[in-house]
Amino acid sequence: MLHDALPLVTTLHIEKSSQLRIGLVAKRLRDIRNISIYNLFQINSDTDDIILDEDIATQSVPFLIASTFPQLESVAFWGKCRDNLLPLNEVIIDDDQRGYINNLLDSFSGAFSCRTLPQNLQIVGLSCPNTRVDTDGSCQTCKRICSRFPLGITGDVDLCLRFATSNEIINTREGGKDYLHSETRFMQLLGKSHVSSSNNDFCIIGHDYEVRNELKSMLESSEINVTNLNPQDVVKAIKKRHPNNSSIYYLSGDSFDLLKSIGIPISNVLIDPDDVRVENLDRMVSSVMEETDSFFSPVIGLKKIDDLLANNDDTKTDKQMVQLIVETGILPKIVEFLSRDNNNELQLAAVSVLINVASEKSKHVEELVNLGAIPPLVRLLGSSHSKIPSSAAWALSNITGGVPGFRDLVLQAGAMQPLLKLLEDHRTDYLNSVRTYVWTLSNICRGKPKPDFNLVRLSLPTLNELIHHQDEEVVTDACWSLSFLTSGPDEHIQAAIDVLGKTGVCRLVELLDHSSKDVQLSALKTVGNIVSGEEGQTQIIIDNGALPSLLTLVSRSNETIGLDAIWAISNIAAGTVEQIQAVIDIGVYPKVLSLLKEGCLAMRREAAWVVTNATQNGSSEQVKYLMKQGCIPPLLDLLTVMQDDTELVRLVLEALENVSQVSTKDTDGESHIKSILDANNGRSMLQDLQHHDNGKYLSSSNSALLNYLLMLIYDYSFLYFETDIVRKRSTSILEMHFPSE
Repeated sequence: MLHDALPLVTTLHIEKSSQLRIGLVAKRLRDIRNISIYNLFQINSDTDDIILDEDIATQSVPFLIASTFPQLESVAFWGKCRDNLLPLNEVIIDDDQRGYINNLLDSFSGAFSCRTLPQNLQIVGLSCPNTRVDTDGSCQTCKRICSRFPLGITGDVDLCLRFATSNEIINTREGGKDYLHSETRFMQLLGKSHVSSSNNDFCIIGHDYEVRNELKSMLESSEINVTNLNPQDVVKAIKKRHPNNSSIYYLSGDSFDLLKSIGIPISNVLIDPDDVRVENLDRMVSSVMEETDSFFSPVIGLKKIDDLLANNDDTKTDKQMVQLIVETGILPKIVEFLSRDNNNELQLAAVSVLINVASEKSKHVEELVNLGAIPPLVRLLGSSHSKIPSSAAWALSNITGGVPGFRDLVLQAGAMQPLLKLLEDHRTDYLNSVRTYVWTLSNICRGKPKPDFNLVRLSLPTLNELIHHQDEEVVTDACWSLSFLTSGPDEHIQAAIDVLGKTGVCRLVELLDHSSKDVQLSALKTVGNIVSGEEGQTQIIIDNGALPSLLTLVSRSNETIGLDAIWAISNIAAGTVEQIQAVIDIGVYPKVLSLLKEGCLAMRREAAWVVTNATQNGSSEQVKYLMKQGCIPPLLDLLTVMQDDTELVRLVLEALENVSQVSTKDTDGESHIKSILDANNGRSMLQDLQHHDNGKYLSSSNSALLNYLLMLIYDYSFLYFETDIVRKRSTSILEMHFPSE
């Protein structure tokens, strides 16, 4: 017999509609298990038009019914696009052709309903033609599929209905509820994937948003244990509708995340190599370490590692991600790439990774330093490549990171000169690069202990020009650099003044009124440092009209700026009588005393300095002016609210002593300060403070000063000596003011 003579045939391929007449000899092919019907549609390679084979659409079900395939398990329908096969859900069918697909699906519904087709027959590659078109969810074809297809294969066809609608129909059928919570249904949902991209080498497939949500919802409402699923069955289910000629399949990032998040066991090798995620880290590292193009070139590998660090959407923190990358042992190779002068792209990619690694203030920065990354990075500041110098500067800035030891290594490697040259060459162009260079310069100048002033002072002429720049970020970092350079002895301040000259100092004062708070603060820090110097340096700032601007800044709502402004004023108030008078003349003290009464604690502390410095260095008339302005009551109040602040207690006591000294020279004055103290309960405050636990509130010198005040303002009978040390210091003060005859 023919059947006995033929080899066992289990798969039948139908290439064209005329082959559907094979039913005449089908009884000779009774071992067929799988039938693939190709050319349900074709895509014109020139016009991209979809050409539907109407004969295949209308004759396929009659062919299956008329033929006898007792072992038949599945029927797959495919379209063709050049050499690739596509399922129906990958294309959009024209309106005038959708009816043929609907008829095909309805034919299957009728055949299953009449049981003329096996109830376990798998249908692959079919979908409602409306799945790629917006519909109102009332498709009768899809509703018939939900109500007539065998439950076990209902999910094999993509429907245009929402899952809620299709599930509602299926739930009304006998056994429908169990099916909706079954592993079969779950695997069918995994199979509802689409091709996101493909070529002859590989195919990337994924799931849309609604399918991913349905899978999650199903897991939440059923007892499916996904960890028991066979990974091979999962992959098979996902690939079932994608007969692409590619030998390699990858999952899209979203689909991989889905399977990972719900705990489905699946190998990392299935993820798209181009996806930037931690699961692909081994591939990235391999391409760099081996310098091969097994997945991508070393440059691309480094760029992907850089993207992974810069755009970490994983649950790991940035520090954990850096740790993962460092643990691969890739850092020595990256540092080596810094010296590949024949490959600028490789150098740039290597520097970019180091920027992110060094951004974590951790032991990894120290590892980079130990690997010798600083010298080649400094050398790259002189690269002719348009992007490498700014990237190298950024990496060096991150390496310094406020660590004085690393900062000094950068300076010793000779970074200052090329950095200044870059700023000189690009001061008016490449704004982003200029910003990076100035920021790097500010990091090189900052930190304690301070850098070698002879190395960083070289930047003063450049900084003098940069504070006149039009860009706020550039000006801000230039001013910060100046503030670091002037935060030191008077010699450093004078070196800055000599370079700045009248124009530069005037510009700093002008920046106090800038619209940007960042510019204001950085300029204010520099001005505050200068007025903390000797009298002549302070006078330069006054002569350039800084006091009105400082008074304005004191009144600002920004607490940081206000604190720094009043700190600068307190430095001026520590100067000469003329400088104190300049402070008085612009009306600073009414505002200062207001802050002394009602400001935050930090502001009240700074205001106390302004008052104390003026009482210490001012003339008698100036001290009396402060008394008339009402400086004593708020000073006394500070003794009650900040008793644990030893330095502040000293400030208040010294201010009271200074005022008392002026008052005691005038009989009326002495009576006046007593009346002020008594009117504000000052006598009790001083006595209560005197009897506090000295170990907690009062230093020995403060105790002695307090005792002296009580004697000076009142009489000796109120003195109370807590310890021998206090007694000795109190006696010393008494002898100083009232020497024995």
